[in-house]
Amino acid sequence: MTAFLQTAMRNAALLGALALAACTTPDGPTDIFDPYEEQNRATHEFNKGVDTYVLRPASQAYGTVLPPAARRLIGNVADNIALTGDIVNDVLQARGEDAGHNFFRFLVNSTLGVGGLFDPASSFGLERRETGFGETLFTWGVPEGAYFEVPF
Repeated sequence: MTAFLQTAMRNAALLGALALAACTTPDGPTDIFDPYEEQNRATHEFNKGVDTYVLRPASQAYGTVLPPAARRLIGNVADNIALTGDIVNDVLQARGEDAGHNFFRFLVNSTLGVGGLFDPASSFGLERRETGFGETLFTWGVPEGAYFEVPF
């Protein structure tokens, strides 16, 4: 077995264990289910502090220093990279048409769009078809679990 395959299998097992750990359900449909409330509140306060003192000033500087055209190009690259997550989730949801559509959008923007700086795929009718890991878990029948806030 190659090192890549071993790493991929280990990561898949860890992801599966994490998903199963979040599969506890509340007693009734009207209950607020937050068994980690104390930890969640502390993490939320930490996140608010990071946002106030680090992220907000950095984003304001980014918006002030960089011209709109440069911000748009950076956003295009980020959107193009994020498309790989949609492709993986489309495959995991057995949505072959959407996976192929998003793959070709990624391919066109990565090549003709110079690494994703530009978005020629939209002019070819290849609009992004968004999905997410939550939809993938739903497709697999994984029920909602407890609320858990992560740092950042």
